[in-house]
Amino acid sequence: MRWDVGLGIVLAVGVVLLLAVSIEAAGNPPRATPPPCTNCVVGTISTGTGTGSAGSDIVYDAANGHLFVSSSEWGSWGMTVINGTTDTVVRNVSDSGRPFALAYDARNGDIYLANGVGDNVTVYDGATGALEASIALPPQAVYGGPLQIVYDPFNGFLDVVQSAPEGLVLIDGSTNQVVTTVNFSVSDGVIAANSINGELYAASAGEPYTNFYLVALNGSTGTELSSYVLNGTPEAITFDEGNGHVYVVAWQAGIGEYENATVTEMNDAVTGVEATLQDGLLPDAIAYDSSNENLYLTNYYAASVSIVNASTLALAGSISTGGGPEATAYDAMNRCLYTVHLEGLVSILAPPGSSCPALPVWAFDSPLVLTAGAFVGLVMAGTVFHSWMVRKEQRLALELEDGAHRGPPGSHG
Repeated sequence: MRWDVGLGIVLAVGVVLLLAVSIEAAGNPPRATPPPCTNCVVGTISTGTGTGSAGSDIVYDAANGHLFVSSSEWGSWGMTVINGTTDTVVRNVSDSGRPFALAYDARNGDIYLANGVGDNVTVYDGATGALEASIALPPQAVYGGPLQIVYDPFNGFLDVVQSAPEGLVLIDGSTNQVVTTVNFSVSDGVIAANSINGELYAASAGEPYTNFYLVALNGSTGTELSSYVLNGTPEAITFDEGNGHVYVVAWQAGIGEYENATVTEMNDAVTGVEATLQDGLLPDAIAYDSSNENLYLTNYYAASVSIVNASTLALAGSISTGGGPEATAYDAMNRCLYTVHLEGLVSILAPPGSSCPALPVWAFDSPLVLTAGAFVGLVMAGTVFHSWMVRKEQRLALELEDGAHRGPPGSHG
């Protein structure tokens, strides 16, 4: 009887486990497998916070493969966390500060949201979404506020670009305290950090306002080190830690407005090379793919992503996004490119040479199938073991009964 009880316990545990995984899988299902493609949209993810809720900023967390999307649209202020493996929404976090930009701190796993309302930076645990701190920024004028925030892995600082009055606020990510405020004009929030030496690269407008420069700053003090004249109005910037180069994209007015795009590559903020891309582009964000040395430029009005070879600065193709992208991030783990749209959607793109497949709904390596297989195996093993023990007890009972009939040794002599 004890083996029947043991088998019953095994079955009960298996049923509970299978039910729990089934509920979890139903609430966070893998996306369906699309047809194989290159330079195309693999799928879309709704942030779940309403129309017009996405489009502010997006960052990638290499530690757990999550993506974080900020929302600054009325009625949907906050952040959406996306699992980059399953491409499903993990959670939505509300924030009353209206976050325009966000940054990920790789040292402590925190997410920093630069908020236009309240002039502060809210700090969240990237793993749980729990609010950890609120960092006050210098007061801004009406309709002012932070334009951008970036993480400097060299010194662990968070660098915030403010708009009115213009300035740069340096925050120590280990203490969440403001280190210094620098009176420096960063054009349109275009800024990036050099992870090798800690320098900051920021676009700045000169006089007249049509003249723009790329300025190198000391990442710990904000002191200006050097500058380089840019051709066009800078819109986005990124740093390649593989070769130590900086890439800046800008737009120029041609026959019509927003006709030409330029990409400038520099090995520091003094020397550089420049290339002009095809007409009809208005780049507003940039991401770098170290696996194939491609730059991905989002074009809002063209509803596309331009692919630029980082070595030659030549245009290598484009991907239609189906909507005007506002921000982009590259996931080096699954080699997918993500773009954020004002419609509350995040598009998943498969760039050249990408291994960006969608997980099938009933993949053999899905948690549901693996758990179900383990449960079936457990039940089968328990059943076999139970049957063996029953047969063993039956044989033992027969032997005892047979011995009882024969009597003790010598009794029949």
